[in-house]
Amino acid sequence: MECHSTTRWTPITFTHTSASYPSGHRPVSPCSDCHIGNSQANAWRNAAYRPDCAGCHANDFEADKHRKVETPRILYTVSELRDCTGACHTYSDASMTRITRSRTGEHSASRGGW
Repeated sequence: MECHSTTRWTPITFTHTSASYPSGHRPVSPCSDCHIGNSQANAWRNAAYRPDCAGCHANDFEADKHRKVETPRILYTVSELRDCTGACHTYSDASMTRITRSRTGEHSASRGGW
């Protein structure tokens, strides 16, 4: 597998095709954002959550922005939203039977904004 020529780093010629690299990730991210060290293999930053989005993005998670219920204040956890495609709803109360806001699809690999 060739990522770049042996005489210079750019242009990058490699395209990820692995299921562990979801399509839509912005190609503008430097390789070093994910690949730590000089290796083709990439260690998961948060291996407990692999292969979901949280495997790389758990440290970016801001609990206060992910509320289940406003009053009493109940927050989602990283584990509950680990794949970023799950339903992220705000409920009317702690019974969690009536949805007041749906944020499904809020995060997208192509938009970033984690």
